[in-house]
Amino acid sequence: MTKVEWAISPHTESRFSCVFDPETCLPVEPIQRFLNYCRKRQLAIKIKEPKLFSGCLLDEEVATLANACTTYRDRLIIMLLRSTGVRRGELLGLHLEDVKNLDFSGRIRIVRREDNPNRAMAKGREREIPIIYHRSAIQETFHAYLLEEYPPQAETLGGGMLFVNLSSKWVGQAMSLVRLNKLFDQLHKRTGIKAHPHLFRHTFATRMLQDNYLDQYVQQLLGHRSIATTKDIYSHVLDEMTLDQYLR
Repeated sequence: MTKVEWAISPHTESRFSCVFDPETCLPVEPIQRFLNYCRKRQLAIKIKEPKLFSGCLLDEEVATLANACTTYRDRLIIMLLRSTGVRRGELLGLHLEDVKNLDFSGRIRIVRREDNPNRAMAKGREREIPIIYHRSAIQETFHAYLLEEYPPQAETLGGGMLFVNLSSKWVGQAMSLVRLNKLFDQLHKRTGIKAHPHLFRHTFATRMLQDNYLDQYVQQLLGHRSIATTKDIYSHVLDEMTLDQYLR
C-alpha cells in the first residue's frame, strides 16, 4: 500500500508531496511524475484522507450528561442522540410529525427539508430509525417535554418543529445550532465531560456493531450513502479490539 509523505528538495529546501512504497522506501514513479507535473504548474491536488474515528462515550458519561440537563427538552436531545445516531442537522430538523410514531412503533423519521425556520438540514438519506436502546425512557421524557414544557405558540412560531426555545424573547421559535452548541458548553461546565453531537453518533454506531448488527443495517440507520463509509470509520476499530478495550 502506497502512502503520501512530505519530502524536502535538496536544491530549494522546499517541501512537496511524495508517494512512497513502504516496502522499498522509494517513490512510486508514475504517481510521483504526476505530482511533479502538478507541482510545477501549481495545480491543486486533493488527496482524500481516511476518515478518523474520534472515540465514543461511556454509558456512565451519557447518563451523567443526561442527569445534568435542567429541562426535559435537553434530556431528550441527549437521549435521542445516543439512541439514534442522528446528525445535529437531522436532530434540529425534526418536526412533530416526524416523531408521531414514537409512542406506537418507537420510530422517528428523518426527512430532508430546505425550508426549516432554523435552517437545519438532513445531510444523509431520508429514513426511519427505530429506537433500539432505552426506548421506554425516551418515550417518558418525550411525553414530559410535550406536556410540561412545549410552548403553546411553538407550532406557529416554530413551524411545528420538535425542539424549540423554552425561554427568553425567542420562546417557541425553532432551536438553533448556536443554542445546541451552547447546551453542550453548559454540560461541559457542569460535568467536566466534553461532548458534541457527532460523538454520540460514533457511540451509537460502535455499540450497534459491537452488538453484532450487520454493517449494512448500521449504514442504513446512519444514513451513509456508501457501506464503505461505515466500514472506513468503524469496522477497523471493532476488528482490532473490543469496545471495553477501546474505552479503557
